[in-house]
Amino acid sequence: MNRPATLWTLLLLTTWMGNSLLFAQERPAEKKTYKLEYRFELGDKVRWEVVHRVDFDTTVNDTTQRASTMSKSIKCWTIVNRGEDGSFKFAHSVDHVDMWREVSGRARVRYNSEEDANPPSGFEQIASTLGRPLSVVEVSSSGEVLKRKDEMQNPAVAHSEEGAHMVVPLPEKPVAIGESWRVPYELTLPLEKGGFKKIKAQESFRLKKVEGMIATISRETQVLTPIRDPALRSQLIQRLGDGEIQFDLKKGVVIRQQIDVDETVIGFRGATSRLRYTSRFTERLVTERVEVARKIESRQLPKPAIPANLARPPKVEPLQ
Repeated sequence: MNRPATLWTLLLLTTWMGNSLLFAQERPAEKKTYKLEYRFELGDKVRWEVVHRVDFDTTVNDTTQRASTMSKSIKCWTIVNRGEDGSFKFAHSVDHVDMWREVSGRARVRYNSEEDANPPSGFEQIASTLGRPLSVVEVSSSGEVLKRKDEMQNPAVAHSEEGAHMVVPLPEKPVAIGESWRVPYELTLPLEKGGFKKIKAQESFRLKKVEGMIATISRETQVLTPIRDPALRSQLIQRLGDGEIQFDLKKGVVIRQQIDVDETVIGFRGATSRLRYTSRFTERLVTERVEVARKIESRQLPKPAIPANLARPPKVEPLQ
């Protein structure tokens, strides 16, 4: 056997194996992607506890005043239709509400729908809408609103949905951790001298992390139309907010979200005037689905009864 030739062959083989291993190590690993989509069935009833705190601190002519509102409510979606493509239609309602408002120098006014037979002045409209459909909305599995019909307006929830999406938009395609998606929309603000101004904005979402089956998503609002008028900006800041969302990948539902605003505007009512607006909006899933109309595949199994603790709306814990 030719010994030099054998050594030369072994050297070439070792070099080739080393290069192959190096190439395999340098090849970037494919990122794991996640499909985020809503998964509701006909007859589902899903409820969230919604808490919204707002503080206005205004200074005009060296006089400072604070106006505050606080509301805690139970929001309900009743799924009234579901398409084969995963789209769904739901009736949006509010079961209960506990809220108060106060202005500097005046007594706090409070309304609790479970305790007060007659709402105080200014809360009558809210009381008249409880337990009734506020709107019927048709949505794709990714959260795009396809059609919306407003039946009535509840001031306790209307403001928190203006300038933001009633349904959290999800990406149409699977995304990896760190990837983002954007949703443009328009706001319409009234002008002091009459008329309206349309403001272009967008919400940016990013998949921050996934732990188990819970995805955490960041949410940021960006205003695209330049705003130089302080009076107009004082309205705009009430429609903004950044925050975080937790989404259950398996169940296909938002389980928690929080949106915060802390903005200050100078000159909205004269050169020395000042407005500070702070707000925190939180939403937390409080019941599992109540599947009152889901078909049972096996004919031998009886239809399960709905647990009493799920069939009725949860109580609203009183505000402190």
